[in-house]
Amino acid sequence: GFLNLNRFIKLINCFFINNGVKNNVWVVGEAGTLLHWDGVCWLDWTDAVHAPSGLTAIDGVTESDVWVAGNDSTIGRFDGQKWDFKPRISGVLSKGNALSIRTFSRSDAWITGISGTSFILYSWDGTAWIDRKNPTNTFDIDTSSKSANSNDNLYSIVGTRSADMMLAGFSRQKSGSPAEQSGLIQKCLTSKADCDQTNNSQDTPFFSVVLPTGADLTADYTAGWTSGAND
Repeated sequence: GFLNLNRFIKLINCFFINNGVKNNVWVVGEAGTLLHWDGVCWLDWTDAVHAPSGLTAIDGVTESDVWVAGNDSTIGRFDGQKWDFKPRISGVLSKGNALSIRTFSRSDAWITGISGTSFILYSWDGTAWIDRKNPTNTFDIDTSSKSANSNDNLYSIVGTRSADMMLAGFSRQKSGSPAEQSGLIQKCLTSKADCDQTNNSQDTPFFSVVLPTGADLTADYTAGWTSGAND
C-alpha cells in the first residue's frame, strides 16, 4: 500500500535502478522494511512481503533482478513482480548479518557482513548461494582459527567486476606473524602478486592488499564506493 507515515523505522540502505527513468528506487531498513518509489509516490511493500528479518543491503542489475540481504543471513530477490525470501542455497550458509551486497550480473552476486568477531561471505553463481568462507576462498584472510581475539569483520564490497572486486574490513593478524595485514582485500587468482583481472571465476582466493611502505596497516575500513573501473 501507500507509505504509512505512522511507521517509524530506521532506513538503512537504498538502491536506484539506472534505466534512464527516475522511477525505480528501493529502500530497505529495520523490521524488514521495503519501500519503493515508482516516480509518483512511495509504496510500502513491508507488510505484503513479510521479510523474516531486518534488511541492511540492496543491489541489482535490472528492475526485474534485485537482491536484498539482512540480519540472520536473510536473502531475498525481486523478479519485477514479487519478492522471494527462499533463495536456492548450496550446502549451508554460516550465520551472520549482511552489511553489503554487490551484484555484477544475473549470475554473479556477493554478500559480506559480520558474524561475531568474524565475517560472512556468500556468492550467487546463477543457480544457488554458496558460502565462500572456506579454505579455498578465504584461507589467507580468515584469522578466526589462527589468532585468538582477532577481529576480522568485513563491511563493504566494491568493484565493477567480480574478477577485480575488493572487500573493506578490519585489519587482521595471523597467528605466528608479527605483521598486521591490511583490511583492504582483493580477489586474486593464484597469489598476492598474480591477480587475474580477466577471470570471473568465483572459486578463487582473497588476499589482503599489500599497501605502500609507511601506510597504516592497522586502519579499519567500514565502507567503500565504486566510481568506475579501477577506481
